[in-house]
Amino acid sequence: MKLFPLILSAALACTITQAQSEAIYKYYDKNGNLVFTDEPVTGAEPLELPKVTTIPAMPVPKSTPPEPKPQPFSYQSIAISAPQHEENFINNQGTFTVTVALEPALRRSDQVQLYFNGQPQGEPKALTSFSFTNMDRGSYTVEAEVLTKDGKPMGRSGSVTFFVRRATINRP
Repeated sequence: MKLFPLILSAALACTITQAQSEAIYKYYDKNGNLVFTDEPVTGAEPLELPKVTTIPAMPVPKSTPPEPKPQPFSYQSIAISAPQHEENFINNQGTFTVTVALEPALRRSDQVQLYFNGQPQGEPKALTSFSFTNMDRGSYTVEAEVLTKDGKPMGRSGSVTFFVRRATINRP
């Protein structure tokens, strides 16, 4: 480690000496060719070179590109995928399932509110599939609305009409 400062000093001295003694010489060799060199040779004459014009670099402004504004999240599509439009459910239990298709998928913080015939059906839930039992016979129109955790609407599906048919024991 004691040699390191000595080596560093010697390297710096050589660099400084070399930078100070840089000169260009011109001479003709034994074949009559014009030769330029940076080493003094017998018979070489030093050249007086004009000062090199330098232009300082323009400072580059330190500006960062503006941060892209985050786009508000939205669902590209909200649709009732089941039941199909005008589908019939024929069973005595009045059971069926409503499935909502979302693109992109439902976020954890959002909920889906179903509407039957324009009226909210139950509470909003963080689900996309809803099962129902013992529903009365009749015609139903179903829609789905996606709500934020604050209850603000984010979008609504189109409506789908379906029918529940149940057997009756009342015969005329």
